Amino acid sequence: MLYFLAFLAVFGQSDIAEAQAGSFQSVMRQGRAEYDSGHFASAERLFAEALVQLGARDDSQRSKVLADLGSTYEKQEAFQKAEKAFSESLSISKRLGEKNDCALMLHNLAMLYSREGRNDEAIRLLSQAQDYLKSNPDADPKIAAEVLNGMGVVSYRRGDNGKAVTYLNRALQAVSSPAIQFDAAGIYNNLGAAYVAQHDYRQAEETLKLALSMKEAKFGRSHPNLIPTLNLIGLVYAETRRFAEAEDQYRRSLKILEPQGASSALKTAETLHGLSDTYLKANRTAESAAALEQAAQIAQSHLDQEPEMTAIAEEYSRVLKAQGKVKEAQDLHAKASRARSVTGLVVNANSLVQ
Repeated sequence: MLYFLAFLAVFGQSDIAEAQAGSFQSVMRQGRAEYDSGHFASAERLFAEALVQLGARDDSQRSKVLADLGSTYEKQEAFQKAEKAFSESLSISKRLGEKNDCALMLHNLAMLYSREGRNDEAIRLLSQAQDYLKSNPDADPKIAAEVLNGMGVVSYRRGDNGKAVTYLNRALQAVSSPAIQFDAAGIYNNLGAAYVAQHDYRQAEETLKLALSMKEAKFGRSHPNLIPTLNLIGLVYAETRRFAEAEDQYRRSLKILEPQGASSALKTAETLHGLSDTYLKANRTAESAAALEQAAQIAQSHLDQEPEMTAIAEEYSRVLKAQGKVKEAQDLHAKASRARSVTGLVVNANSLVQ
């Protein structure tokens, strides 16, 4: 009798475990579907729920959920939360000896640091990631490509565009085999940015249009992942004096960003800044000042998060000074200067690379 009851208890626990595993997998599938659709707040909630369901069991799964959660935080510009999630995932992967996962989390952390202008730290982490891959006979070529892409991004942000092009082409070569399924749109986006910095606008336009077509094929025409590429194409058009076409790109970006609300505040400010620069090049000074004012209103609330926010604030302070609003200009300039001195942000980090 006791044996039979014990058997029922074990059988019941097995059913419960299977149900819990099925529920966890279902939540993860929903989370990844929401993430792929650009619904990052919904994806965040689902990944957080998956973590609760997982509890203390299965560290390997926990590491992967934390990585996904970190990515949703990054997309929503919650960079401190993203860093915490990636760091926790990295810690688990190190303990488990998962070299591919370690390399990927080091890359993710490096990209966060680089976006903040902490490029020396970013290079250090990417070098560690490369060491993990070199010592791993089962190194994943897709992660190797991501790390090379990261080296290209940091080189670009340091102003070494020749080195950036070399790294980015190496990243593309790493996943050039038809047997490797890899979304290379982000790398093409970054290669286009490097060509823009070299003033090779013909090559930049060709590369960026390829990146855009790849993204549209995967995500559709209204996904937030299109924003960096649209804005880079807008920049190419502005630099080649096709101002109406440039404006169209930035307006398209703003239309995509509008439903995202506060979670895409930085991208909205950056897009408005690009639109302002386009108007200025086209001698539409009043419209340029109006777009810059909108960007500055957002930037003032995010001066400690993104180097470009301080640049926007300082640029608008010069506009205010030219308009005779000296006190407002001085106050805004002082606020931006304090933010830079406190955070150590460097203005040359560009959010258009990925």
